[in-house]
Amino acid sequence: MQKFSGFLLAIVVAGIVSACSSSPSPILPPTKLTSIKDEFTLNELWYRQVGEGVSDRYYLLTPVIHNNAIYIIDYNGHLSVINPNTSDVLWEKNLGITVSAGLAKIDNVLLLASSEGDVVALDINDGKQLWKSRVSSEVLAKPVKAGNYVIVKSVDGKITALDFTTGKSKWVYDRSVPVLTLRGNSGLIVHDNTIITGLDNGKLLALSVDTGQVIWTLAVAVPRGRTEIERMIDIDATPVIYKDNLYAVSYQGRITNVHLPTGQIIWNRDFSAYHGMALSKDRLFISDSDGYVWALDLKTGATIWKQDKLVRRSLTRPVIHNGAVLVADFNGFVHWMDMNDGHFIARFRQGNDDSNKETEDDFIFSKSNGILIPPVIYQDKYFIFDRHGNISKLAVKH
Repeated sequence: MQKFSGFLLAIVVAGIVSACSSSPSPILPPTKLTSIKDEFTLNELWYRQVGEGVSDRYYLLTPVIHNNAIYIIDYNGHLSVINPNTSDVLWEKNLGITVSAGLAKIDNVLLLASSEGDVVALDINDGKQLWKSRVSSEVLAKPVKAGNYVIVKSVDGKITALDFTTGKSKWVYDRSVPVLTLRGNSGLIVHDNTIITGLDNGKLLALSVDTGQVIWTLAVAVPRGRTEIERMIDIDATPVIYKDNLYAVSYQGRITNVHLPTGQIIWNRDFSAYHGMALSKDRLFISDSDGYVWALDLKTGATIWKQDKLVRRSLTRPVIHNGAVLVADFNGFVHWMDMNDGHFIARFRQGNDDSNKETEDDFIFSKSNGILIPPVIYQDKYFIFDRHGNISKLAVKH
């Protein structure tokens, strides 16, 4: 089994093509940004580095905010807790493991997992280790709680239920995985005593929380093409549920709306994405694998608008806030788009002042400014985390 990030996959393909030809690689560079007219002004309230982030790794290590404290883990296992108002460090703890998934907050417990398959539960108040358990391989998706279990999905295809109090294994679901897959795993969601997740073979899977037995499977996408790369149809984006409907999307496949009570497919359409989705009451927002940002009608799947000025910029999952759709990109930019029609209403570049926020002298395949996780919103402020542990706190200037 080989796993590639979507960003790395483009480079791999480019290398294969250029190795067979003396001409330059046909892979197109990221779209360069053009000037926009900001409709509001953003103030950077503070900016600092905390830990090392993920460096050049493609881990999605999401922070947790609890009781006016931000919990941040880096890939070296350094846990930092900071004050969101001042950025002061409240306390720190070094776990001594390579962290590949987390953080997840469940009750007063922090959960994370390592590249070696360690799953660790910590007391959220002081970082004391409550238990440590090992699953079969590296974990890339955040653990979730279902009933009295912590459910963990590892990259070898296994899903393991651990006792929430002790960490002891209760059951394991095993499946085979394709030879070639994207570097990522769909997260797990819990609905009516059922665990639902997307698989690397383009199917949705539902398991019993109590036993790990399969309740149902549903194909979102069918492989097409002659090569292993062309036939990759991973569901890496975590499915989302709104009322009685589940929405799932695959890479090089389809996006699908499933009515959960009946299992009926309400609509589907060809689509390719490997990041998550954001939902409003009547729209689904998604950044596809090419960097287009879409607004789709929840009931029909019809396109409401498509933003095409961020192509190949390796966008994060969209976030919705105050009538805007936000995405961040590989070069440290955060983009605000109007929910109604998708036009840009603001832009911010982390680590740069306003005078040079439009410059991109080093933007081709750069990792120095990359943002992998979506902006985090807390108390109407925006927190931006890049891949090297740099954090910005932003506020709209009134």
